[in-house]
Amino acid sequence: AQTRNWLGRHRQAARRYEAVLDDHPDDRTARLGLAQAWAWAGETRRALAALDPLRGDPEAEALRTRILSEQGSRLLLTTGLSDDSDEIRILTATAAWERSTPRWHDLRLALARRSLRQDGQPDVDAWAFTAGGGMRPSVGTEVHAYLTGHSFESDGAIAGGPAGPVDFDLLGWDAWFTWFPHPAWRVDLSTDRGYLDTPRSLSEEIAVTSGGAGCDWSLRPNLTWTLLGRYSGYSDG
Repeated sequence: AQTRNWLGRHRQAARRYEAVLDDHPDDRTARLGLAQAWAWAGETRRALAALDPLRGDPEAEALRTRILSEQGSRLLLTTGLSDDSDEIRILTATAAWERSTPRWHDLRLALARRSLRQDGQPDVDAWAFTAGGGMRPSVGTEVHAYLTGHSFESDGAIAGGPAGPVDFDLLGWDAWFTWFPHPAWRVDLSTDRGYLDTPRSLSEEIAVTSGGAGCDWSLRPNLTWTLLGRYSGYSDG
């Protein structure tokens, strides 16, 4: 059960912890594991209920406090720098507000500033505003959807690209649906739209739209079959 929890199969882990508690209701380790599994699965009420028999236990109370704190609002300020083999350096600064509730989770509003630098090319700067979140319409289903508005501009024409500086807007998204029809099964559907992080691609205003599907079947605790498929289309044909 612990291994499944670490692998992200939180509902499967919870069912296994529940099976242990059916035979050994006083198993403290299993109860803490059950609470953590339900918390990671986004089932806050179930996680807190699992901890009720451990009132006064220091580790259980610490876990209860952590679960409750994650239900509040958070303001995040982050920066990042990447430098790849194409000598493209990307500096990112992001300010984000996030909130989770028992039903709605991963609610997010974010504003990001990105700067792309490549030797021999004009700098490309971008703003991005993201809004979205996730919810659980019913037991065993999860839906996430995020929309991002991008705005790009450069201080000159990109070598090898169209005449004139980069100056365009792009609506992107990232959405996925997850269904757990059975503790041994998981089905995922996803779609996203974005761009390529190179000055030349941005000068051509190339967008990438993708869709995917996947299915996991856990035959045994140490054996899972996975089937994945993904298709991507590029706006330049």
